Amino acid sequence: MRTMDTHAALILSLSLCLPLVPLARTHAETIDGRRVVIIDGDTIALGRERVRLLNVDTPEGAVT
Repeated sequence: MRTMDTHAALILSLSLCLPLVPLARTHAETIDGRRVVIIDGDTIALGRERVRLLNVDTPEGAVT
């Protein structure tokens, strides 16, 4: 009886969660990294886009 309850709970939880999987898709974009420019310790430029790395403790460009 207990095994049957466990299987029923598993089937119920899967039947509730599986329809939500397509909603969790995220947009992924491939970036061609041939044109990467380092601006300073935590900022890089990919083409026209600037990417700033968060929570990275690095000195800024002109700090001596």
